[in-house]
Amino acid sequence: MTIDNSTKGAWLIHHANKLQDVRDSSPFENIHTAGKAGMLLSALSTSDQLVIDNQKVRIFAKEANISTIEQKGLLEILKEHQLIEITSSEIEILGLTTSSTLEHTSKIFENQNPTETEQASIILAEKTSLAPYERKEILTEMADIYKLDNSILKDFQKNIEEIGLIDVENIDNQQTLYFNGNLFRRKDTEKITKVLSTLSEEEQRKIINFNKLLDEKSCIATDEAEKELGKN
Repeated sequence: MTIDNSTKGAWLIHHANKLQDVRDSSPFENIHTAGKAGMLLSALSTSDQLVIDNQKVRIFAKEANISTIEQKGLLEILKEHQLIEITSSEIEILGLTTSSTLEHTSKIFENQNPTETEQASIILAEKTSLAPYERKEILTEMADIYKLDNSILKDFQKNIEEIGLIDVENIDNQQTLYFNGNLFRRKDTEKITKVLSTLSEEEQRKIINFNKLLDEKSCIATDEAEKELGKN
């Protein structure tokens, strides 16, 4: 599954917000850095001035929940990406628009050499926003795509659940769902699980294959969908 830079940038800022409340964010260090840079960039882009003095920069940073210590390093990152110029008393914004901040956030992330688990956390968040997934199924898919061994996958599961990068719902002793709580309410996940549990293994296989096709193509003609799933 591929996502555009704007979507990826949005997830980076989402994840960075979650990581602000975590004592140890090192498993997602590159996400934290890029997301914070995106927050600061977004705050600066709201200014109607192209040149902002240091006092106003500190105000913008504070509003974005960025500490004084973080601010200096993040400004340097933005400078490296030719988004701002820095002098002793002010910064100059270089052709920045509010709409482009998410794309720049994504590019900053990619230039940080992110880990496979960091990449997986972005795709996992996007997929579970489209539909709830059974935990074992989606984690196995992430492990296959990003070549995560059992030890890394176990740590990945622990981290994303404890940090809250995705929402988790235990349906019963056998099933746990990953989903986006902003889009799917908890009672919805239970209904979806009950429907899926009535399907045969062959029907579930068809749905999995169809979802993969949908991820690849984004849009599928009705006759092709009926061929894959059957008309009923």
